[in-house]
This record gives sequence, structure tokens and C-alpha cells, in this order.
Amino acid sequence: MAQQYYLDFGGGERIYFSLPKGWKSVQFIQSEKESKSATSLNELLQKALSQPTNAQSLSELASKAKKAVIIVDDVTRPTPTAEICEILIPYLEEGGLSLEDLTFVVALGSHAPMNLDQLEQKVGKAIISSSQVIQHECWGPDLLPAATLSSGRAVKINPAVAKADLKISLGSILPHSMAGFGGAKMIMPGVADFESIKEHHITHMVHPLSTLGNINGNPFYEEILKVTRMVGLDFIIRCIFNHEGGVVDVVAGEFESAFTKGVELSLSNLGYRFDRKVDVSISCTFPFVHGPQMIKALAPPSIVTRERGAIMLVAPLPEPLPSGFLDAFLEIREKSNNNPLEYAKAALSRGEPVLPDRAVDFNMAIISTVRRTAEQKVFLVSQKVSQEEASLMGFEYVSSVEEGLGQLGEAYPDADVAIFPSGGLVIPVTDVRSSKDSFQVSGTQ
Repeated sequence: MAQQYYLDFGGGERIYFSLPKGWKSVQFIQSEKESKSATSLNELLQKALSQPTNAQSLSELASKAKKAVIIVDDVTRPTPTAEICEILIPYLEEGGLSLEDLTFVVALGSHAPMNLDQLEQKVGKAIISSSQVIQHECWGPDLLPAATLSSGRAVKINPAVAKADLKISLGSILPHSMAGFGGAKMIMPGVADFESIKEHHITHMVHPLSTLGNINGNPFYEEILKVTRMVGLDFIIRCIFNHEGGVVDVVAGEFESAFTKGVELSLSNLGYRFDRKVDVSISCTFPFVHGPQMIKALAPPSIVTRERGAIMLVAPLPEPLPSGFLDAFLEIREKSNNNPLEYAKAALSRGEPVLPDRAVDFNMAIISTVRRTAEQKVFLVSQKVSQEEASLMGFEYVSSVEEGLGQLGEAYPDADVAIFPSGGLVIPVTDVRSSKDSFQVSGTQ
């Protein structure tokens, strides 16, 4: 009987499949590492809060504060924010702060705002009814200057954050294709102004060290760190995940030291050694299942798949892709005479966004897509994406995993294969990355 492999859709849902005859699995991520911890989130968080890294306790910090803000991520991240808040609030109350004294700011960056149902699910109904909850607007007219980029541009931030004398942020440390790891971005770009976000991303995304799993010498990350130091962030809580999307550890304390500790833990849990590149990768986008965020899950398989190889990307999207995102792909194809890669390179070499009038996350997703589909064929499987939409994004369309395996089995009859059940929760550790694994353009180093 053929071995069964699977992809994780989140929430315990999986899709199982067998490989075509003649294929050899050289890496099946989930079979390599079992879940490391059955410890509850409550226990993990209580331990982290009782021994914060390089910081005073939350109750001590709260006792000195009059205006406290808690910065949280949005629905595109799997942070169990509402559960964390239930455990966190008593520590703040012990220091003299009540729910009415707290302002919660959703660090949207340039993402679209959440609806009420999403907001209630994210932070909890009790907080919405008792505290002020603000969804950051990067175009807001009331943003206040609080830092500067290396270019000298003033970074304006959400006024609730700027005026708070205690700044706490809750989030997750996940692989990020440019920052190395997400979880550092709660201030910049999370609560920053649109122009600063745009300049930062366009300037640093093309650097060869701005890459998945790396923060050392990474200018994308280092600029974020610089801005966060200027603004000030007193205390962070970050969740660490395993390859199944379960929280297996929590770090808490002073931003830089706690985040660095969290990066080491994340790399230990999500880093996988690859000794050679494969012909075909099969990957699910989980936990990146919201619109343009799915493109982030392309980075790991693209790094370990050889040139002219193929990736089958399975995207369990809960809703159709935003029309504006698809329109942006149409726009770049029209402007570039259907040569979006060279058009993107030319724009970035001038230090300009590919589509200046589009959202920053749309620009990043489009650039990442045209970059990664230039070297490998990408076959997209998603119930929420049509054949026409897949083609517009530069993907081959297949209606199911079985159809994709059939086509790929014919095209690559003796393939070495890597399987990523949760592609957004993998950091390839490899000595076989090439210069093409980073998006270098003329005029960049």
C-alpha cells in the first residue's frame, strides 16, 4: 500500500494523498518532528509572565502607568489574542489598571480593517464592551511623528500609541519572507503611516539578506528594530508555534531580548535541514489563509525547489481573493506588456513601488509572486480561486490535489519531492540557496 501524505488546513482538518509512481519523498516535514508540547497556553503564558526576559513584571510596569496601550495583530495572524488577554488582564489589574484604562490598537499596517465578528473573535467581547479598541489607519490624518527612517523620513504612528506611557504588544513569531521572522513588526509597519511603510518595504525588500529565517544583517528587520527603539515598546508577549500551528512556547519581556529568544525557539521548532533541491514541492499555505497573505507560504518551497521545477500550492482560503488584489495583477500585466518581472525589477531599481496607487501588502504579494513564478511553475489549488484568476496571477490552475499530482506525475516522472503540510510554518535550513533565492535588481547590493 502506498504511503499516505497529508496537508494541514488548520483546526485539525487535513487532506490526504499518495505520490505518483516513481516519485521519491526526500522530505515530509510533519513526519520529521512530532509535536513537542502538550502544555496549555495558560501554563506557558503564566511561566513567561512570571519570569519576563530583561524586564520588570507587568504589575510593576502597570503601577507606574496612566495611559496604557495594548497593540495586537489582526486576523491574518494565528495569535490566540483573546485567550492571552484573559490571562494578561489580571496582571495589569494587580498594578492598578482596569479594562477601562486600557486602549487596544490593532496593528493593521496597510491591511484592510476587520469586521465586527472578526474583531470580537480576535480580542473578545468583554474587551470590546469595556475598553477602547482602535483599528489603525495608516492614512489617518492624526498620526504623530515619533521616529525617522534611515533616509530621514519622519515615521508617524497611531496617536494612542504615541501618547501611551505603557506600551505592550501581543503577537506571534512566524517565518517572514523579508523580515526573517514576523512578530517584530507591531510598531513598524503595524501602527505606522502609509508613506513610511511604503518607503521601508520598497527600499529593503530587494536586499539579499532580507530573506526568510534571517535577522542577522537583514536591513528590512534592522530598520524595523530602529523605529521600534525610537517609539519605545515596554513589554512584548510572543507565541512560538510548531509545524501544526499549535502554540508550544511563549516568550515575554523587553522587546529586543525577548524577541531574539523567541526567534531562536522558532528556528528550533520550524527549521528543517535540506541537503539538496528537489524537483517538486507540495505545500499548503496554512496559517496564511487570508487573501494576499497566502503568497508568503510560497517562500519555503521556492527556496528548496530547483530551477524549472514545480510547486503545487494548496490554499484553503475562507473567502475569495479581494477584487483589488486581482485588479492589481491585471494592472501590472497591462503596464508591463505581460512582462511583470522585468517591470517590477525596473521599478524597484528606481526605488519605486511597482504599483504606487495600490496597498503596500498588494505590492509585496505581487512582487513576491512574479519573482517566485519566474523560476518554477506554480500549480494553484483553491476552491476560492478560478482558473482565470490563477492565470492572472501567473499560476497554473488545477481543480484538486489529485489533478495536480496527475499533471505533475507526467511532467516529472522520477521526481524527488518535498512535502510541506503547513508551508507558512517552515524555515528551510540549507546550504544550497542560490542568488536567485533573493530578489536582486540592478543597483542593489
